[in-house]
Amino acid sequence: MIAGCAIGFISAALAGLLLVAVQAPTAEARMKRSFFAMVVRLAVVVALGAAAALSGVFARQPLLFWIAAAYVALLPLEVRLAI
Repeated sequence: MIAGCAIGFISAALAGLLLVAVQAPTAEARMKRSFFAMVVRLAVVVALGAAAALSGVFARQPLLFWIAAAYVALLPLEVRLAI
């Protein structure tokens, strides 16, 4: 449970850092930056989730449930930061 939520929070933190660190002077640049942040977040979730699931330390079904729950719970925050 904790590992799945941690993966979701780590991915959101990296995407948020990207949104704050990269300047976007125009509306089009902000849209591209936001899309890139969402792609980075998804890639981090997939990479960390696959590593945790394949490690054999965690049961896969609860881990995947908590990863998905954390991802969905933090998505509105990321969209709000992107706008």
